[in-house]
This record gives sequence, structure tokens and C-alpha cells, in this order.
Amino acid sequence: VIWYQGESNAHNIEAHERLFPIWLRSWRKAFANDTLPVLFAQLSSLDRPTWAAFRHSQSRLADAYPHVYMAVTSDIGDSLDVHPRRKAPVGRRLARQALHHIYHRHDVAPFGPRPLTAAEDDGTVTLLFSASSPLTLSSGTTPLTFELAAVPGLFYPAEARITSDSTVTLRNMKLNSPRYVRYGWQPYTQANLIDSDSLPVSTFVMDIDTTALMPEPGLEAGVSAPFAARMGSQLVMAGGCNFPSDPLAPTSVKKFYKGIYVADTAAIAWRRIGSLPTSLAYGATASLPRGMVMIGGTGDSGASRRVMLLNLDSSDTVSLTYLPDLPADIDNMAAAAIGGKVYVTGGNVNGKPSRALYMLDTDSPSPQWTLLSQMPGNPRVQPAMTAAANISGETCLYLWGGFAPRHEGYAEPTLELGGLCYIPSTGAWLQLPAPAVADTSVGLGGGVACTLSNGLIAACGGVNKDVFISALRHQPDDYLMHPIEWYRFNPYTFIFDPVAMKWLDIPSAENADTARAGAAMIAGPDNDFYLIGGELKPRIRTPHTLHCTITSDYE
Repeated sequence: VIWYQGESNAHNIEAHERLFPIWLRSWRKAFANDTLPVLFAQLSSLDRPTWAAFRHSQSRLADAYPHVYMAVTSDIGDSLDVHPRRKAPVGRRLARQALHHIYHRHDVAPFGPRPLTAAEDDGTVTLLFSASSPLTLSSGTTPLTFELAAVPGLFYPAEARITSDSTVTLRNMKLNSPRYVRYGWQPYTQANLIDSDSLPVSTFVMDIDTTALMPEPGLEAGVSAPFAARMGSQLVMAGGCNFPSDPLAPTSVKKFYKGIYVADTAAIAWRRIGSLPTSLAYGATASLPRGMVMIGGTGDSGASRRVMLLNLDSSDTVSLTYLPDLPADIDNMAAAAIGGKVYVTGGNVNGKPSRALYMLDTDSPSPQWTLLSQMPGNPRVQPAMTAAANISGETCLYLWGGFAPRHEGYAEPTLELGGLCYIPSTGAWLQLPAPAVADTSVGLGGGVACTLSNGLIAACGGVNKDVFISALRHQPDDYLMHPIEWYRFNPYTFIFDPVAMKWLDIPSAENADTARAGAAMIAGPDNDFYLIGGELKPRIRTPHTLHCTITSDYE
């Protein structure tokens, strides 16, 4: 259904907000389709008093109901004509919504930049936008129509400038502590902020978060399953989850986080620099030369298919842009990048344990996710994966571990010890041996791996295969009450040679500090790696970041 547009409702916003969901339900009932997609055009610009507030109301309605999508048209109105002549851009923008959301063309951006967070620091407000392409202007040299207020309703014009691909900073010298920001709040607006696809930012008003750069309460307990990468001399961490209060109590609730934090590798002290659009954990991270790719995951709103590219400038200003969505909601998977191609495999795909391998070529003019050959064997939830060069010099994927609970087609849970190598040039999968200590195989499920600067692979952490598979089959009432040592998480760091395709026979010193599950592992520049967060036992996280250097003569 395409609905155009709401002029006769603009004089009574409150009534329209009640009527819209009634109308939506009635049409879906009439067509016997609870997910009937509804696309509608936002009011354009016209010199009538209520139109700015009505446009904002329409945006909120589109966000409030599933399978409802809005095309922004505030930049193509006419100050005097309620029927503006420029109809083709309206059709193209509605088509974008349909192509992306209904026909799953994830290479087509459905809408322009949208405001995510507004943070204030010493009177300067930083607005972070979601964007599929960099912010720019439709006219002029500075963004127009931004306003700030310290009290509700009393807005003053703000000086605005684009400071990164996805951020705008605002300032009004009369306001030391602004608390509200709005944009395009004129019935006929000269708003000029767009993205590189010429898609405009909608009229909006939002509160400024005075805590946006403060550490999130509960984070001091440590997190597992965050997004993490190294950018130059800095570590970046975003999201994650924990049980911050009385974690072993039956009523304890898992908390998901949204903060973005950085720490210098020379002195690891985490500080917050921004926020994700929503709280997330259990996604996957891949590092590209142009930034850190954060893929899927799950959080307070359920599993996600969103893919975001995060980058920082020299002043640690966050740039956050959207890449094409995953073809499904995916969480607890692994990811790695080879050149400009991002690979994702394992995890839960739409809630079911998966063997699928997906690839996104970010260097393609029209990037979209492609389903490649599935991995052999059982599904792998929470595998450890990295990319490294093989004997012929081709960079391949290497993964170990992973599990699957009982699910359709599997009467018993499974847990993998051996690994797999995927060769992109042929699409072939090769079997890899499991790491072992004293001829006993060690599982890396829930563990991590990274490629060191010398080309070898380091892997550590993960659950104990016997303890974990027993809990998957039947979790006793006292399962959470044992001391950390009882769970026997893997305390060894193993080194794999991707050229010889074998684990190196070197002393594997036992180190309780690396016995973590759900940590993030980041390679350093000198045969070293960083281990961030993770579980020490079920529900108990660690706040410590561990820096490990591999010292040996095996090179």
C-alpha cells in the first residue's frame, strides 16, 4: 500500500496519531495480512503553521509500527502550492523503500541520514547520524535550520558544521547547556542536509543526552561479546552485555550496552566517545582499511541484520555509516575480512543454528550480501575465526569450535573440536585439526582467534567441551553456583601455522587470565594481541583488558 499523504490531517496532529494505527489495522484486516507493507509520503514543505510538527509526528509513526516505511519529501515542496510539481522524486524515494524492505535489495538505501544520538560537551552538541553515504549539502556551505534550546520550546538558531561523514556539531554562544535540538522546524523549510545519494534528513526534534559521553552504569562489571577492533594506536570497543547486578540470582537480568569506547594501546584506559544506535552484543566484527565493520548481533530489541561501518578522525569523532543489511537476522556468528570482502559464517540465522557463509564485497559499486557454499558438518554457534595466507599466498578463512543446541534435525546438542579452512578462489572447505594439550583435544567454542603480524594464528579461550556439552544436554539447578575453576575454560594459547596447516608444537603455558569465553581478540602490530572482556564463568564477566606478546624462536 502506498499512502499519499495527510494534508487534511495536519491541522489535528493528536487525532491523526490515533487514527493512523486504526486505519493501518483495518486495511491489514481487510487484506487478511498482518504484515501488509505500508509506504507513505511525508508531508512536503508548505507555509502552513502545523506542517513541521506534523512531519515529525509522521516520522514517529513510521518508527512505531512494523512494516511501515516513510519517504521524506520536505525538500521538494512549494511555499504556496499544496500540490508541488516535483512528483518524480517522491516516486523514486517510495521505490527505494519498497526495493530495500520488501524486495530485499539491500544495495539500495531506503532513506537518507537519520539522527541517532545528540551529545553535549561544554556547550557544543555533536549529532551522530546513521547514513549509507557521507553527509553533504544540497546547497550552500553550511547546514541550515538547526536550532538549540535550554528549555522546552525556546529555540535559538545554531551554527552548524559537518565534522565527519556522519556527524554535525552545533553551537549557540547564548546557550551554555543546551538540552534540545531540532532541525527543519519551519513549515516551508530551507533545510539542506542530505547524503551523497541526495536523500534528505527529515524534520526532527530530540533531547540532548547529557550522559552520552559518560561511562554506562554497570559496565564496570565487564562485558562479553562486544564489537572490537584496533585503529592505529587505539583500541575501539562498542556494545557488549553482562549481568551487572547480583549476576547469579535467578531474577538477574542481562543488560546490553550501546556505548562506543576507545583506549590507547600504550596505556589502556577506556573512555566513552559515543553510542551505537541501539544496545547490541553477540554480533561479529571485521576490520577494513576504512574502518571497523559491526555486523548483526542481538540486544534489547532482539536479533539484528544491521551492518555498520565505524571510523574515527584524529579528534576521536565517531563516523557511523550503514552498509547493506544482512539477508537475515544473525547473531553469535564469526566474521573476517579479506581485502574489501567481509565474510560471515555460523551463528544463529533467524534464530536457527547455521552452517551458512555470506560475503559482502564492499568495493563493489552495488554491494550486497551473497550466500556462498555452506560449511560441512554441524552448525557452529560462537565459532572462532580469522583470515590468514596459506602456502600459495591466498588469504583464506580459518575457524574452529562452535556448538549447536538441540534443534530441528538434531536430537542431541553438538560441539565441534576440529576446524575448517575456506578457500575463496575455489569455494572449497578443508578440514583442520583441533588444538590439543598432552594429546587431548581442546575446544575453542566461545573462544577467539586472530592473525598475528607474522602471519601465524593465535587462538585462546573457549568453554570446556565436557562441562559445556553436559550442560547443553541437561543443566542442573546448581549449574551457576560452582567456583570459576569448576567450569575449566581453556587456559591455553595455541599457535597455528596456516602455511603448514598444523598447530605448532611449542610450549603452551597455562594462563588463567586467558581462560575466557565471549571475549574480543585484537591483533597488535608486533606479534601481540589484546583480549577484551569475556566471561570467566557463566554470568560472570571480567572488566580487564589483557595484552599478550608471543615470544619464541619458532618464526
